[in-house]
Amino acid sequence: MESMNIPMRDILQRILKRRKIRPRPGLNYNLEKQEEPGVSIDLDATLASTRRHHNEGSEDEVSTMADSLTSHQYKSYIVSMVHRLRANTDVQLGVSGEKVEVDPVGSKGTKFFKQRAMTYDADNIASCEVLEEKSTGKSVFRITYLISHDYKHSDFEADSEVCNEIVSKINNILELRLSPARKDYVATRAAKHLRKRDSLRDSFRLSKYTDN
Repeated sequence: MESMNIPMRDILQRILKRRKIRPRPGLNYNLEKQEEPGVSIDLDATLASTRRHHNEGSEDEVSTMADSLTSHQYKSYIVSMVHRLRANTDVQLGVSGEKVEVDPVGSKGTKFFKQRAMTYDADNIASCEVLEEKSTGKSVFRITYLISHDYKHSDFEADSEVCNEIVSKINNILELRLSPARKDYVATRAAKHLRKRDSLRDSFRLSKYTDN
């Protein structure tokens, strides 16, 4: 959102557009606060006034909302792209509400390899998560994305504070966009986790039956 003075009615229209919901004749769409289900928000009120009415909430809630509002604003970071069979390369990672851009820093490269620029469309990003926290104060995070009906990933290393900021920013964007790639990936991971849990449970039962 460009401003806290935006009417809630405009926010509702953006949500419908973002989630690709086509309003149907005869149906009315409302906004509700998560902690007040069934109570519709005044669509003529501004976001600022709505927050003032809810100012009894904690500072953490206000901070979380501010983070969500600024997630779509472009910001760039200098990080290292992690490679399995060669040295890491420094890149500029640009994050906005529409895409994530990877641009090589300087002209570093080898005779056989030179980092190329890459762009991940936000709707094709399935997840972003921290993989490893190192004792050196750095962390590794992974961006998983959909390409040609298959999920690929890229790993990056940065100072832990920067890493956590990037992961939080991208995840805020993913939660707001709710793209098909994101929903499919989350559902697939949940199904795999469920199958693994059931397999372990069945193995435990079989082992217990055999022991008896």
